[in-house]
Amino acid sequence: MQTTGTAKRWIDNYLVIDLETNGLDFHDMHAVQLGWCLVDKLKLVTNETVEIMLPPGASLSEGAVDVHGLTREHLQEEGAPPEVVFQEFGRHLKALLGKGVTLVGHNLLRFDTNVLDLSFKRYGIDLRLFCMSPIIDTGLIFKARNNRLKRTKTENIWEFGKRIAGLRVHGKWNLDFCLQHFGIEYTRLLHDSGEDCSLTRMLLQAMLDNNWLEDIGWDPVAL
Repeated sequence: MQTTGTAKRWIDNYLVIDLETNGLDFHDMHAVQLGWCLVDKLKLVTNETVEIMLPPGASLSEGAVDVHGLTREHLQEEGAPPEVVFQEFGRHLKALLGKGVTLVGHNLLRFDTNVLDLSFKRYGIDLRLFCMSPIIDTGLIFKARNNRLKRTKTENIWEFGKRIAGLRVHGKWNLDFCLQHFGIEYTRLLHDSGEDCSLTRMLLQAMLDNNWLEDIGWDPVAL
């Protein structure tokens, strides 16, 4: 493993997060699957996935089912109650963030943190530690690097991420495209949060090996 400078200081311990949802309407958005992958001292500790029941009255778009394959019937039979999932994960996440663990995800700032914030608020969980936590978004890093964007000296990492996210440019930076760019081989038919966490971990390692974080000034702790 090759890690230098900024990346070397903050990549020993990190948590990859990924969520699948019932659709893209933020006003009716519910997580149907939550995955996380914990790395401690550069070693994989756990890679877990939990499926989540849809609350009564929540929609489930055909487009979402096409992406992750989780039907309403399956979620009702196999899913865990959402309030239990987010209460337990909230406690786990709060403990990890309190130890300075870096949060990692693909399009994490633009999507997953928003869904988590919405879910925590919906179930009365007080967790507002994201803006105080080291963070790495592999999707935004790919977009910034390919468009020659660098963080300015006056930007914190959240401001830089918002600037990248708001930039309208041609090109792709979805997880599949990014993995293919680095020649990372994998096989999957549907999106699965746990598997996507593993793939994001592989993508991050490729970016670290090629000094992509340093190239754009992505300092996870520049808060």
